[in-house]
Amino acid sequence: MLALLYVALLAVQAPGRAPVDFEGRWDLVSPAPSEAVPSRLVVQGPSSNQITSTQRHFPDGIRIRNYSTDPTQFAVFAPATWLGKKLVFASPGNGGRGAAPPIPDREEVWSLDEDGFLHIDTTERMPRAQPTSTHAVYRRVPVPPWKSGENLLDNPNGDRGRADWLATSDAAVESCGTDPCFVVRNRGQFSQTILLPSDAAGKFAVVMSAAAAERINPDGVITDLPYVYGTFAGAERILGYLQGPDTRARPQFRNQWVTLSAIFPVPPGATRLSVRMSLAERQGTPHDGSAGCFDDLGAYLFASEQEARAFVATRRDSRQSVPGVRPGAVPQPAPRAPVGSFPPVE
Repeated sequence: MLALLYVALLAVQAPGRAPVDFEGRWDLVSPAPSEAVPSRLVVQGPSSNQITSTQRHFPDGIRIRNYSTDPTQFAVFAPATWLGKKLVFASPGNGGRGAAPPIPDREEVWSLDEDGFLHIDTTERMPRAQPTSTHAVYRRVPVPPWKSGENLLDNPNGDRGRADWLATSDAAVESCGTDPCFVVRNRGQFSQTILLPSDAAGKFAVVMSAAAAERINPDGVITDLPYVYGTFAGAERILGYLQGPDTRARPQFRNQWVTLSAIFPVPPGATRLSVRMSLAERQGTPHDGSAGCFDDLGAYLFASEQEARAFVATRRDSRQSVPGVRPGAVPQPAPRAPVGSFPPVE
């Protein structure tokens, strides 16, 4: 049935430039968010290679679904096809076959109304069952103008669990004393992508985090030491990397909270900044399940490198490194630097 739908839609698919622009951030208007209805969408594309990437925000984190309007890529990406000014996403399920939990065939029809609201009509089908339908409405959220020293990350301390973060593999939010923190083990990671203001080029981006390592190798090997990592990206490709000597933890003893930071100019054409928390690994020295903890994440923009360095120095000095123990039993959480300690730059 779905195969016939793909053929029918391809027959009317408009070639060339996308007839409707769905790119950007969309916040849910109705109905209430649920396991099936995300509270937020971040859409990228369709790009020149006809791929549309969607980030769907749920209380337990971000889920990514990628689609392609190129039939030759349907073996890799779920199909997306244009039906006039409507974009149709189709995700085949498993038909309830096998031992895996049943997954329905899913079809989403995206359209914009005359007021610019995004309407998504979702239909799910299972064999020998009546289809179920959901109608959701989203409003586009413009990227706000940049403000010096304002944290661009959502849920930077894990106070809302994994919400607004893409968690992969062995990554969780756990208790670090009285506060939650992001905990990564083995090759797990957390990441978040920020939409940059249109005038961000030429500004200086700061990425910061408190971090603690459960494992320190006596020979100086970097495996299981926490690090933060970032990328600038434009419409089609990565434009720059945020990594340097201060983005990897160098604690003096186990579970000592230290500060990670990076300052980089925003390259021309950058529309997104992605921030990632992960653990370092040296070839020949594998992960052993030790935890790396992150807290007080931040991503900021400044007009000059001097202002950025002053901000980093102020926050680093205000956060005294303290010892702790394993996640879940840390008597003192990472001391969070007071945001108000650095005056805003006009």
